[in-house]
Amino acid sequence: MSLEVKITAIHNNPVGKDTKEKLNDEYIVIKNTGDVSVSMDNWQVTDWRPEQKHIHTYTFPPFIDSSTWTLDPGEYIFLMTGKGTNVFIPEKDDKPPQFHFYWNKDWFVWNNTGDTACLYNSSGNLVHSLNVL
Repeated sequence: MSLEVKITAIHNNPVGKDTKEKLNDEYIVIKNTGDVSVSMDNWQVTDWRPEQKHIHTYTFPPFIDSSTWTLDPGEYIFLMTGKGTNVFIPEKDDKPPQFHFYWNKDWFVWNNTGDTACLYNSSGNLVHSLNVL
């Protein structure tokens, strides 16, 4: 059995001029590539760069729609920068099951270059990181 949760993509540069309406076009993608379910309660995503370490932090909640949740093998998390309601979307039309979480920020988090997205487990240990290209 393997526990492998990874940041697989950073969509950091929406097309066109940066406006508040495009905040949910900026997101990171996390996938459970292992073969065991993972409780993501209190896991965190941060941005990191040498001159601004961990200036933005998102902590995953223990509940979605009043229910506890786990990230099962093959499931994805999309963490959008903007506002919205956290939701689980079951597999549909060849799209894998996915969670949509919202950071509820009023402006963009990910720089077009130089940032690193960091994923920490509930014990504060770095699990995975990915550089913005």
